[in-house]
Amino acid sequence: MNESDPPKQQERPTRNDATAAEIRALMAAKRKTTSDLAAALGVSRSTASRRLSGNITLDFHEVETIAHWLEVPYERLVTPPAPLAYAS
Repeated sequence: MNESDPPKQQERPTRNDATAAEIRALMAAKRKTTSDLAAALGVSRSTASRRLSGNITLDFHEVETIAHWLEVPYERLVTPPAPLAYAS
């Protein structure tokens, strides 16, 4: 990129991305693994991993199950993503 190129705009994260990121952060804080999540959801470790990476969208019931498993309110996992900060 040279100086005359306009800065690239960051892609806004989706709600699913924000939910998956919050789940990953809580899992790390509570020392829970992807295998633990898979067991809680009744899916394979691979499927749980794809949900955590955002490759598969989490549905309402999965988020509700995960909130219960992580012992947090459902709303904590589904807050809208924060707006992007733009550099000047």
